[in-house]
Amino acid sequence: FDRGYISFTNEKKIMLSPFISKMTYSKLNLKEGKIFHLLPIEGRERYLKHHREFEFEGWTDFLTFSKKLSP
Repeated sequence: FDRGYISFTNEKKIMLSPFISKMTYSKLNLKEGKIFHLLPIEGRERYLKHHREFEFEGWTDFLTFSKKLSP
């Protein structure tokens, strides 16, 4: 979470970064969209929004990174 490889929606669904392999997520028993019912969201919505927009390494970041690697 702190390094931006996972984040959460306000509906308590996990978001997985493409920078980590599917095998790693599988070993951790994490799947895109898995709901963490006990995750305390109330009162943290603003922080989570900031995390999703500025900390989370999502698909937009991945595509930008991939383009930099292309010749």
